[in-house]
Amino acid sequence: MLHDSSLCAVIDAAPDGILLVDAEGVIVMTNTQMEVLFQYSKEEMFSEKMEMLIPTRMRSRHLQHRLAYADAPTTRRMGVRGTELIARKKDGSEMHVEVSLSPLSVGGYMHTIAIVRDVTEQLQLREAQEVALASTLAKSSFLAAMSHEIRTPLHGVVGWVDILDNMVVEEKHRACLKGLKQCADSLMHIVNDVLDMSKISAGKMVLQKHDIDVHDFAHDIHATMAVIAERKGLSLTTTTSSLMSSLAVATDAPRLRQVIVNLVINAIKYTKRGGVNVVYTMQGSSELHIVVSDTGTGIVDSKMAVLFEPFELSTGTGLGLSICKSLVGLLQGTLSCLTEVGRGSTFTVTVPVQITELAVSPKRAVAHAGFGDKIVLVVDDSKVNRSIAQHMLKIMGVQTEIAIDGLEAIQYFADGHTASLTLMDLIMPLLGGCAATKQLREMGVTTPIVAVSASAFVHDVEECLASGMNDHLSKPFTSQQLQDMLHKWM
Repeated sequence: MLHDSSLCAVIDAAPDGILLVDAEGVIVMTNTQMEVLFQYSKEEMFSEKMEMLIPTRMRSRHLQHRLAYADAPTTRRMGVRGTELIARKKDGSEMHVEVSLSPLSVGGYMHTIAIVRDVTEQLQLREAQEVALASTLAKSSFLAAMSHEIRTPLHGVVGWVDILDNMVVEEKHRACLKGLKQCADSLMHIVNDVLDMSKISAGKMVLQKHDIDVHDFAHDIHATMAVIAERKGLSLTTTTSSLMSSLAVATDAPRLRQVIVNLVINAIKYTKRGGVNVVYTMQGSSELHIVVSDTGTGIVDSKMAVLFEPFELSTGTGLGLSICKSLVGLLQGTLSCLTEVGRGSTFTVTVPVQITELAVSPKRAVAHAGFGDKIVLVVDDSKVNRSIAQHMLKIMGVQTEIAIDGLEAIQYFADGHTASLTLMDLIMPLLGGCAATKQLREMGVTTPIVAVSASAFVHDVEECLASGMNDHLSKPFTSQQLQDMLHKWM
């Protein structure tokens, strides 16, 4: 059987190394792939003990295993499921191998056939994946901590600015307030960019489609960006086709807005004279086409190749365009750029949309919004955060009660008090927000509970909802965002 020419040809052509050893561990046959793997010729391996293929330091142990196998030969695999099996090449270098053993009778004598596969690259890839995973976990942990630590004090800044905006009337003071608000918004923009980049990298960015009035959408962005353009002495024009005045489409409005805002901010940043032009049109009945053009410096060829890569801009974080590209991709659209050095750049966004019925919701003013005798329980260990919430709610005509941690919140309801809504911080001494919510639900408290936290990752929101909370409001938030949450749950 061993000398059958057809069988020998099949064995010799096998992609894995194959060798046959007798009961004494002597090599009696090898195939061509064994020569490739171990660098020995067939002649050099023939009649040698198979220990020649084992590193010196491991030969005694291998001999014990070989003798034990000879006493009870069975089909088995070695070097898998975390066990390490190392082989030695002719030049002394080593490789990780996976070996399948099977007993085989040849001429009435017991032999062992071994199929050998080099798995060094697989193990290196696995190790690289483990390192990458550890790095990703470390990065996520860092970003979560950074997000929380920055958002918490930033909530104080944004919150007080928002409150003062409803109180300050003198023009000179309002000018200072306007500058402070712009700085806070810029810092919040950077924090959100970093957070969004981490979500996108981890595949955790979730899109949600809503109906939007395209005309209002375009001019809301214009109103926000015009202030920034005016500070640089630039013009900002926004044009929508006549169709837009009565058109609503379904898309993820916050993310699409983020894309357009980033593109406009980028255009303003690199434009010294002239201005920025934004044009909205429909391509057919299923594609929204948005063009952002500027009269800026343009982009040199060396930068075009890495234009949408993170951290590639010469100023700022360099995340804006990278996030735009990723978000447009998630929206199943395209983002392209045409540029001419010294004359400006044109960015074109095309996203698929579904035309829907136009339903416009009037904007509410943040002041005595018809909450009557509603009571909101504010649960937060930070005096600053409690004060901000109280002031915002007072402007809306809402009564407030205070608890400094989860235990006080539980005691509040245990004493028979009621509330129309509870704003619950997550991280507090003695008892955190999620644990407190679980106990309140076990007590039968059905009051809507909204998590108020500087933690804005998807898993944080999921943990809040799993504990029994109804919603999540990320710090920092504005009076309008708080009012919208109250209208939703009260």
